[in-house]
Amino acid sequence: MAEKKMWDYLASATTSADSTTILDISPQGAYVETGSKNVVIHTGDDNSEERIIFSSSGVFFLNVPWRALSASDGGLVVDAYHSTTIGNGNSRSFHYAHDDGHKYVVRFDGDLPRSRGLHGYHGFGTVKFKVLGKSTL
Repeated sequence: MAEKKMWDYLASATTSADSTTILDISPQGAYVETGSKNVVIHTGDDNSEERIIFSSSGVFFLNVPWRALSASDGGLVVDAYHSTTIGNGNSRSFHYAHDDGHKYVVRFDGDLPRSRGLHGYHGFGTVKFKVLGKSTL
């Protein structure tokens, strides 16, 4: 079986982003892709279950480790999060160049804790993105 990517399981149509910015910084170490389905499970008193499937498309999150970035790359991440024209926190979407060879439309999914280390390095631990779809770029 061939390698499978998020790209293979997202809706076939591309998604437009709120911003044309492309965040293209390689992960430092292993990143985690979390996939799920939009399903709600209701459990009755007798342990019976009713499952409601809202979509057949996958829901994906990326956890990208950036522990020691240059001041320049660190600034790009901070700007992507805080700029009102790019991410504006968790409210706007933009493009992310994933190392699987595809670009995705993403949105920050959480706060952006930053650490500053010796020698001017900037770290973020792990940054979580919600993947909204395939990029038009």
